Parts: sequence; structure tokens; C-alpha cells
Amino acid sequence: MDRYEIVFAEQDGCSVVELRDSQLGDRARIVPELGGNLISLNLNRREILAAPDSVAQLKEGQTMYGTPILFPPNRVQDGRFTFKGRTYQLPINEEPDRHLHGELSRREWKVVERGSSDDKGAYIVLSFRYADHEDMLTYFPHPLSFRMTFSLREGQLHMGGTIHNEGKDEAPFAFGLHPYFYTPRLEQGDGVLQAPAAREWPITRFTFVTGPPEDTALAAQLRQGMPLHEIAPLGSAMLELQQLPERVCRLQLKEQGYTIAYQFGETFPYLLIFRPNWSESICLEPYSCLTDAFNLPYPTDMTGARGIGPGEQLAFETSMWVEDN
Repeated sequence: MDRYEIVFAEQDGCSVVELRDSQLGDRARIVPELGGNLISLNLNRREILAAPDSVAQLKEGQTMYGTPILFPPNRVQDGRFTFKGRTYQLPINEEPDRHLHGELSRREWKVVERGSSDDKGAYIVLSFRYADHEDMLTYFPHPLSFRMTFSLREGQLHMGGTIHNEGKDEAPFAFGLHPYFYTPRLEQGDGVLQAPAAREWPITRFTFVTGPPEDTALAAQLRQGMPLHEIAPLGSAMLELQQLPERVCRLQLKEQGYTIAYQFGETFPYLLIFRPNWSESICLEPYSCLTDAFNLPYPTDMTGARGIGPGEQLAFETSMWVEDN
């Protein structure tokens, strides 16, 4: 029997892909039709992500479980911003007047490759192309192409890919991921979060920036290890991260005896920490830019607001694994 395999199943009218490692017993489940969402991940006999109870539940709340893919991440006030002299009007999908999380997490992704081997593990490649969605091109006229690879191997889940501008104009670029890390019994105060925070940006409850960043007590505490129970339900913090080639966050669950490690590279210089009130989880959201970056009154090298040029291709990589305490 091969160590790695891929299993397809249908649930609630959607195809669910499961990557398996028979040697370690690890499992990862992805739903291509619902935003290419990595909805469940079991590593070292531990459930890592806050998964929906069913695929039907995921349909009702595409960005509330698993690992939604965000383009742009978080909110855009009035759904409107300007880039290179062009004004963009995104759909208002959060009351009363905001655009939330983009549409990649709400649309179908296509399976373009799959396989399993000892060196690659069990893997699947998904694709999303703006050119396939005429309605999206009406308000974002750039044929960007996304490829996302999920690979389960040697006790880690690797989630990475590329974004390619197939058009003739520079496109605004704002990208992020939204993993919900499962933190059982968080209210007992046994969880500790460590993150390579450099400075904290002050934000509103809807994560809009209200001033310049500072090296706050919170940022210093996160560098050493912050008790998770100090983050109130629906509480959040926006961090500018230390300039490191690889950034690793660790969620230590003392009572359960393990730590969740989450690593990502230079594509994501910002991290939003968010605690939902609908699941036992903490969201560690790596972003390429701040919330509503194109509308901020700061230099782009501070906010991360940037473009992706014609023919340009950007790459990103993240990894998740479990460490015993």
C-alpha cells in the first residue's frame, strides 16, 4: 500500500478532496467548489483547524471556517479605492457599506493537477482565473490567474502557489489567508500565542487603521508569548512583522500538550489576529497589506499597497505542523 493517497467524495452536492498519509494517519480535506477551502486538517492525531459541521454549513458561511483565501483581505470602506488613476468599485457584501474578503473564497476553483509520491506527498493543485468570470471583470478588469497547491507530507501541510497577471495593465494587489486554528478550552487560559511582531497598527473593531504603528506592549508581549484568553471574542490586532525570511507563529496549548506552528514568508509582512465568537478558534491571518491599504494616507512601503505588473508572477508559501510540548 502506498503511503500517500487522494480520495474524492461527494458531500452536500460538493466534491471534497481528502489528502491522506497512511503512515502518520494525517488527513487534509479541501472543497474546490467552495473557494478552494482547506476545511479540515488532522496532524499528529490533532485537529488543527476549526471545521464546519458539514459542507452545507460551509455554504452558509464561506469565510467562517477552515482556511478561506482572501483577495483583497478584510474590508474596503464603501468598496471603493483608486489605483494608478483608476477607480475601482467592489460589490458591497457587508452592511452597511463595506466590501469584505473578496470573492475568491466564495467561488469555485478548478482541480488542474493531483498526485502522490514519496517526495511530493499527497497533493492537489487548484486554479482560479478572473478571465473565467465576466461579472468579476466588470469591476476588476484584470485577468489574474491563481494557482494554489496543497501538499500533505512528512507531518506538514504546505499551502502555497502563484498569482500571475495575464493582462496588459498593472493590477492592484492585496492578498491574504484566513486560517481558523482550533483552540479547545481557550477560556481556561491554557493557550499562549507567540508571533514575530515588530509594531502594532491601531485599528477599529472593523480593523480599519486609525493611526501610525508603534512598538506597543501587545507587540512586545507577543514576541515573548501572550495568553490567548486576553483576546476577547471578536477582538483583533493588526501587526507589522519583523523582517525575517521566514516568519513562524506558535500556538501553545499547554493542557492539551501540543503546539500548532504556522510559517509563512516575505509575501506576508502583516498579521491580523482575530478571535471569532462562533467557534473555539484563533485566526492568524497573514496579509500582503493592511486593511483597506489603498485608501490609507501613508506611503505604500508602510501599508503594503502595491501592484502586480503585466506578465508578473508572485509566489507565496505557508506551512502548518504540530510540535509536542
